[in-house]
Amino acid sequence: MSSNDFKTRLERISASFFSSYWRWEIAAAELVEQTVEQELAKRLPHIGVSSWPARFELGGVYLGGKLVQRDATVVASCRLEYYEPRMALERVATFYPRFIEEMVLYTDEDCAVVYKPAGLPTTPARDQQRYSMQRYLEQHFGKPVHMPSRLDTAVSGVVLCSLSSRMNR
Repeated sequence: MSSNDFKTRLERISASFFSSYWRWEIAAAELVEQTVEQELAKRLPHIGVSSWPARFELGGVYLGGKLVQRDATVVASCRLEYYEPRMALERVATFYPRFIEEMVLYTDEDCAVVYKPAGLPTTPARDQQRYSMQRYLEQHFGKPVHMPSRLDTAVSGVVLCSLSSRMNR
C-alpha cells in the first residue's frame, strides 16, 4: 500500500470518528461586528448558507468558549470555534437512539436509574448538544438533571442520575 493510499484511508477513518474542528482567533484590529452565522458562512464557504440554521440548532458553535446562537455578534478579540458534524445533517436525526419512557428504570424525588443505549452520548458533546441521555432526561423530567457518572457513547448500560441538589452532593 502506498503512503497516499494509507493517508487517504486514515483520513476516512478519522472523519468517521471525529468532527472537523475550525478555530479562529479574531484580533482586536479586525472590525467584525457581524452575526456568528454571517461570519461562519464567510469563513466556511464549503458549507451551504441554507444549512446554518440547522447547524446552530444542533449546537457546536462557540464564541469565547461559550455555546452561542446564530444571531450572536462577533466582536474583536475573541475566539470563534465550530465543530462540524461528522455526518450529513440529514442523517443526524436518525443516527442517535431515541428516548423512550421505558429507559427510565426507577425514579423518585432525588434520583433516577436509566438505561443508556449504545450510540447515545451520556452528556452533550462539543459537536452537538441535541442528542444525549442528559438532554432527553431533562426534557422528560422538565428540570435539570445531574449526571455524576457516565458511560462512553459506544457502551450501553445503567446510569444513575440525580434530580435534586440534595442528591447532587
